[in-house]
Amino acid sequence: MIKLIEIKNMRFPLFWMGHIIGGTPKPWEYFKVENILVNSYDIINKKSAYQKIIEIGIKKFLGFDGPVMLDSGGFFFLKKNIEIPIEEIMDLYEKANADLCVALDVPFHYTMSDLEKEKRIDTTLRNFEIMINSVNMKKVKLVPVIHGHNKKQIDKVINFYQKFDNFDIYGLGSLVPLMFPYTLKKWRIVIEIINYVKNRIGDSKLHIFGLGNAVTILLVLYLGVDSVDSVAWRKKAAFGTIQMPGIGQRFIKKGKSKSWTKQIDWKTFKCDCIICKGLSSSDALENLYSSFQKRALHNAWVFQKEVELFKEHSQNEKELEKWLDVHLKESALFKIYQYIKTLKVKKRAYLQF
Repeated sequence: MIKLIEIKNMRFPLFWMGHIIGGTPKPWEYFKVENILVNSYDIINKKSAYQKIIEIGIKKFLGFDGPVMLDSGGFFFLKKNIEIPIEEIMDLYEKANADLCVALDVPFHYTMSDLEKEKRIDTTLRNFEIMINSVNMKKVKLVPVIHGHNKKQIDKVINFYQKFDNFDIYGLGSLVPLMFPYTLKKWRIVIEIINYVKNRIGDSKLHIFGLGNAVTILLVLYLGVDSVDSVAWRKKAAFGTIQMPGIGQRFIKKGKSKSWTKQIDWKTFKCDCIICKGLSSSDALENLYSSFQKRALHNAWVFQKEVELFKEHSQNEKELEKWLDVHLKESALFKIYQYIKTLKVKKRAYLQF
């Protein structure tokens, strides 16, 4: 048995701040960021950055001394059908000196046929076997990724990985497309998958990739997920939206907000982030409206602060639920939170699928 990952010094639950190579702002230059996730395909696609990272390592390149995770870039296969070069990824993993490196996986959408899903699962497992047998495991802390929308698919993947080792941490992919739109019907499936995977991997940690909303992050952490990442702080800012603690995103337009959910009374808007702190409601809103950079930093701060608050309240389950009861009350996902809470409080078994 090979012990592939050392995670003893990581304080769970973890939030990994997604970063695009060459992108600004870099939140860790403005406030404390605990962890960063970078996409390997993004690195490989930018040759000068790729060469520099191979020479000096990812942390020195970023100017960041905390934990860094390298994602494989499998999401680009799902989104753009781009082939990811496994040899270049393995070379990057061996030389970048990251804390965690995600095995090259091939995600799938829930609307795909079972046959297509099986093909992608098989490719994911082949990639993992190539990587675990080829890279220097003393240098590369490989994270296997679980994909599956039913018990049969999940069992196949986990059984395959456990032939190599009981890993300290697993990733869970192909889940985010199931989360939106925010319907209880879809979220029941999400809950079932997370619960089943958690039961199968026992004491190992579970990471979910690419969450797009700070409230969604709170929900999966409440479900028992140990680690999450998001680059949505940046993407939302580019679309002109800001994250509101406990609520989600809002599109701002000179004092007004457009959204599919309950409107915000901007006259009462108050935020303690580095962009808004000390400003009146109207000045803070105008400030956020004026600049992508300012919206991005505000969003990054909110994402990280939400996870910090979750940690503070999570020492006691009742205290955590009291906080979530109030914190999520105005969110479009509040009914989903109530459903999860009902399952926990009544200690009912989750639906079998």
